[in-house]
Amino acid sequence: AAQVAIANNSWLMARHHLDSTDRGYRGWEWNYLRRFVDHSIGVWPVGDRPNILATSPNGESVAVAFEGVRIGIIDEKREVLRTIQMSDRVSTLAFTGDGALLVVGMSNGVIAIVDTKDNTLLAFTDEVPSVESIAPTNSDYFATGHSDGIVRIWKTDGTLLRTINTGNGTILSIAYDSTGTQLAIGKTDGVVQIWNESRSEFQMHQEAHEDAVYDLIFLENGKLVSVGGDGVMEVWDPDTKNLLNKIQVNSDAIFSVTEVDGTVATAGQDGIIRIWSTSDFALLDELVGHDDWIWSIESVGDN
Repeated sequence: AAQVAIANNSWLMARHHLDSTDRGYRGWEWNYLRRFVDHSIGVWPVGDRPNILATSPNGESVAVAFEGVRIGIIDEKREVLRTIQMSDRVSTLAFTGDGALLVVGMSNGVIAIVDTKDNTLLAFTDEVPSVESIAPTNSDYFATGHSDGIVRIWKTDGTLLRTINTGNGTILSIAYDSTGTQLAIGKTDGVVQIWNESRSEFQMHQEAHEDAVYDLIFLENGKLVSVGGDGVMEVWDPDTKNLLNKIQVNSDAIFSVTEVDGTVATAGQDGIIRIWSTSDFALLDELVGHDDWIWSIESVGDN
């Protein structure tokens, strides 16, 4: 039954048949078929329902937010999971460039700074709407995107430096380039913008997607990749504002995109991780292992 399900690309059904097989009958054939339905190399049983993921730049820490007020921080070296209760529902989180601080945004507008080394927590609010996205930098400041269409730039001590009005619409995703001079913004109405910090103006405004822009990322080569609820991945040249590539991944929403060891990885509603070439964005591989939606994907180290 599992072999038939695999032939029909019914991964969930195949895993169900294999998991229900009595252990006494799990011989070489069972192990051979299992490799087709689960490509993962490790599993963290964190419990609850994880829906947000962030990794530190050095790959030593993984932060997970659950549906509610709890976050977990995993120490990859020591294989230790510690949890922290927040004051409200966690909507986004990200590590700073040096990996020392974890920035947590909540639905009540509160922002928390967790020092992962000293185990201290600083929480602050400036009476702002729900924090929907965070963009860290390699310096002592970061950006947050909010449900009122405003980007706010903060110092890590809680000081509000400035604001950027992006127009109507919730900001679901923001990301800095490697120099910290360009800030990409993705919104619920499908708009992708790039704010130029040095010129204090928008250098790009495109009605890019037919649905919400759930995630975007600047690649090491300077290109901007955006993914959305329309199941499309788009590749942009920030300088010329040209659309370089548009790929209909599938009909389901894509929630997350990241760069891993010279490739691009996407994940979303169909529970499949797809690996793409950064040169021509050809599909290199598909990884299965999840039985439900994948809300967030991040790289751990270089591979």
